[in-house]
Amino acid sequence: MFFRIKPSGGRRYLQIVENKRVDGKVRQVVRLTIGRIDELEASGHRLVERRPGAQAAGPFGGHPGS
Repeated sequence: MFFRIKPSGGRRYLQIVENKRVDGKVRQVVRLTIGRIDELEASGHRLVERRPGAQAAGPFGGHPGS
């Protein structure tokens, strides 16, 4: 599972998504829509977006496999 930011109707939503194999193809299934990004930030939640192409951190803060 992972987080994604989904644009819709001029707004952006934070979602928890899972990849599942359906009929031999991988599909993204939304498990939970947490809320609108603007409302989450206005309520004091700090959100950090990863730059496109940036590597994800590994389980201990390093790069995967380190």
